[in-house]
Amino acid sequence: MGLDLSHIRLCEKTDDELSYLYSSDFEHNPEFLQRHQHLVNYKIETSSFFHFYIFKNAKDKTLYESYFPEEDKSLHLIGSPAQLSDEIRRIEAANNLLPEEKFMSETTYSPTNNIFAKPVTYTLVLYAIAYEKVPVFYYREIGYQRKGMTSSFYEDFENNQLYFKKADVQKAALYVDQRKSQPGLKDSFQQNFIDNFIEGESIFWPNW
Repeated sequence: MGLDLSHIRLCEKTDDELSYLYSSDFEHNPEFLQRHQHLVNYKIETSSFFHFYIFKNAKDKTLYESYFPEEDKSLHLIGSPAQLSDEIRRIEAANNLLPEEKFMSETTYSPTNNIFAKPVTYTLVLYAIAYEKVPVFYYREIGYQRKGMTSSFYEDFENNQLYFKKADVQKAALYVDQRKSQPGLKDSFQQNFIDNFIEGESIFWPNW
């Protein structure tokens, strides 16, 4: 991970423009969203899952259940997916699950509130059971910078926040790292983020 700065503008969906934002990303600026409603698209996404866990042995199952005592233990199986194929088919039939909607992933859980707690590994089995149509807006990148800002930038700007005012970008320029190890960075930021920033169209998007 690290700092990524992007200057973007919303656009029509094309074969080349595959990146998008959700309409909920614009909740702090509904006027901007309303102005660009002609660019709205819709994606079908999973809204609900049915899931169960497969543990390699009883010890791992017991350990996991000690971390999450409130979970339904009837959906905690012991064995391997191959060994449990008949049981998995029974679960699918009993819950009207489609095998083609199944997704399996081996996962390791480590408690964050106890650094001495033992991690536990299990196989998560997921089935998509409900879908929803969500509005999205595709965008193109106008300018980009990787890192190159002083530490104070992180105090005055929020991670993954969209900024719509040119004044915000001009403020960000004050934090461009001007050490000799970063030659030309200030001019590059001016060119890719300020000179071509169109208020009402452009978005400044820091992410770290």
